[in-house]
Amino acid sequence: MNNEPSIVSQSKVEEVDFSILKISILALFSVGSSMAMIYELNEFISSLQYGFLWLGILALFMFLVVNILNVFFIKHRSVMFSIAFVETCLPILFFLSRIRTELWPLAIGFFLFFVFVVAGLRQGRAHLANSIKIRFFAITKLVTPRLVTGVLIGVSILFYMQCFSLGGTCAEGVGREFVKQVLNASQPIVNIWIPNVSPNQTVTDFFHQFALAEVNSTSFRANTAPIITSNGISEIPVKVKNQIIDNFSNQLKAAVEEKVGPLNSKESVLNEVYRIIAKYLSGFSELMKRLMSVGVAVALFFLLKGFGFLVYWLVDFIAFLIYKLLIAANFATVNYETRNREFVILP
Repeated sequence: MNNEPSIVSQSKVEEVDFSILKISILALFSVGSSMAMIYELNEFISSLQYGFLWLGILALFMFLVVNILNVFFIKHRSVMFSIAFVETCLPILFFLSRIRTELWPLAIGFFLFFVFVVAGLRQGRAHLANSIKIRFFAITKLVTPRLVTGVLIGVSILFYMQCFSLGGTCAEGVGREFVKQVLNASQPIVNIWIPNVSPNQTVTDFFHQFALAEVNSTSFRANTAPIITSNGISEIPVKVKNQIIDNFSNQLKAAVEEKVGPLNSKESVLNEVYRIIAKYLSGFSELMKRLMSVGVAVALFFLLKGFGFLVYWLVDFIAFLIYKLLIAANFATVNYETRNREFVILP
């Protein structure tokens, strides 16, 4: 009696990497998209020009999609991890001029970038190897979040370097843009109570509009005689009207100056708000400033991470379409190890 196990069915094609050319193409797209992503996002943080941001987002999607495809197409882990090492470490070339002064932020940022990319690829590859059927979205569910986390860590480190670390030059620009966006976002709400005000107005115009809105909603007496109006201040004589508004505007400005110090009446509200905030922050010690800058970078990471899940499905869907397209184009083929287990190779 023969106790040796018998093979019921076996693939005629071994599950290994056959095409060095196709693997090289995948590696080229992986490294190229990573380089483009880091470069464009770094330029956006430096210049705040939104053209760089859109190009960076496009490169980000390409980076995520190609790395998802690597999980399915590249069989040797050493090859896949080598590509991951190159694509996460090669962008350091953009920062060679600052590597002496900012070695630790660079080292920590790109190391964590590499770790999370490898973790995503490893999880996806392990799940694929232990699966009977190729369930694309079950695998990307493990891969995409880790890839995105690695990218966001890298972006947060770039933000910290450009704005707060030694040699950082864009803190003022980023801070001013942040204040601008906050004020612009709040403008529709403010306009409900104070019409016709905006952050771009001068301080004088802002308080004038504030006073006008307040006066229009209030009953007034002139020379102790009541003025009965149906449309607010519009029925008060122009001279009295202007005097009331000017007095009230000056009182408002004086009340604010008691809290924040002198205001430049000819400057815009945006510039004055930013100046007040910057002056307040400048009073902190250097240690506190450093801790606050790290806190801002960490907060940016969690903010972006909070919105990251919104793009997971889009990245996975695009990767799935390209995966099916490459299968249809015979770039890769689906084979069977046994009667039931599927795997993909690059013929």
